[in-house]
Amino acid sequence: MFRFFSKKNVVIIGKFHHMHTKVAKSVIEGNKKYKLLRIIDVDECNSEILEGMINKKVKEIIIALDDRRGNFPIRFLFSIISF
Repeated sequence: MFRFFSKKNVVIIGKFHHMHTKVAKSVIEGNKKYKLLRIIDVDECNSEILEGMINKKVKEIIIALDDRRGNFPIRFLFSIISF
């Protein structure tokens, strides 16, 4: 029996050169359930990015930071929750 399923749209928030981001990307790309839409640099999190995530129906957000101190996008994440 053939079953059709759609992949969950996923974005990663991190730094392109950090190891955690690279690992998260390889895990997602190796999984048939997910479709990686974009890697968002933690410094680029803004309302324009948020609107794009909503329009593309992002289902999962992966936070992949090597160091949380001073970099964790808490305001951006709260703005996502408020939608």
